[in-house]
Formats: sequence, C-alpha cells, structure tokens
Amino acid sequence: MSGLEVAVSVLSLIEASISLIGQLHDAYKRQKEHTSFLAGYAEELRSAKSIIRVDRHIREVLGDGRGLRIGNLVPDDEEADAKREIPLSREEVAAVMGPPGPSSSSSSTERIIENNLTQQQALQINGPVGEDRWKSISRLVVRQNRATGTSTQVNYPVSASTFYVLLVNHLVKSVLVCGLLYIPLAYLFQKHD
Repeated sequence: MSGLEVAVSVLSLIEASISLIGQLHDAYKRQKEHTSFLAGYAEELRSAKSIIRVDRHIREVLGDGRGLRIGNLVPDDEEADAKREIPLSREEVAAVMGPPGPSSSSSSTERIIENNLTQQQALQINGPVGEDRWKSISRLVVRQNRATGTSTQVNYPVSASTFYVLLVNHLVKSVLVCGLLYIPLAYLFQKHD
C-alpha cells in the first residue's frame, strides 16, 4: 500500500469514528430526555395518589358520598371505543364542567406553551408580536421548550421593536457566518498562477 492509500484509509476510519460518536451522543441525549420525562410522569403519579388519599379521608369525614370532584379511573369492565375514549352524556359533562358562565371558561385565560424546539439558527416566537393580547391571561405555563445552537426562542409576547431587534440580530449573525465561510473557501478554490 502506498502512503496515499494508507492516509485515505485512516481518514475514512476517522470519519466513521466521528459519525459513530455523533450517533452515540444523540442517543445519550435522547436517553437523558426520556429519563426526565419518566421522572415527571412519576411525580404526576405521586400527585394523583396523594389526591386520591386526601379524597378518601374527606369522604370518611364528611360521609354521604361527598368528597373531591375528581375523575376516577375507568374499571376494566367498562367499554371504551377504539380510541380508548369513554362517551359521556350531557349530564356527565355538565357535572364535570360545573355551572356555565364566564367564571368556568378557563380556556380563554390560560395559555400552555410546551414541547417546542428551535435548532441551529432558527428564531421562534411563541406569542403575539406587537399588541399584547395576553394581558388578560390568568395562567401561563411554559415547559419542555428547548433552543439549541445559535437559535432564539421567546415564549412571551414581544413588542414590534423587540421583534425587529431580534430579527436584525439573527440576520447579522447569518451574514457574518456566510462571510466567514465564503472568504476561506474562495481563497482555497481560487486559481494560483
């Protein structure tokens, strides 16, 4: 084997090693995310068990079938449709939702922003730009959002001027990266006399 063939073989082995290390790193990150998801799920189960325990104590003290108004798990003998959904009558829905009125419509006063991912050089705004249409929101939940690389993620309303500053900042970064890549590549590929 010539020296050139050996160098090519070594470079291909290095390339394969780098690719394998990248795949292992991605698998490790996914495993860590899975672990945190399971920890959150375990916390939800502990909370549900605590609520059931408190409900049992309240029912013992108050008697007459009174207690917390919480959903119960469906016994195995109950029939559910193919999607594992249980059909409810209008009366059951009304009992769960409570009396109609402005106080029961919590969907207009709650926003949940979750499971968003921005990568590389992305700009993501999860909220209104300009006028703050979320002034009347009583509860804002932001969870499990990630921004990686040089990306930017905003999970709240921003003014138009803030949006333009973010956009210009992103464009400047993109132009600088393109310029930094173009100059060495142009020099590398230019013809030398």
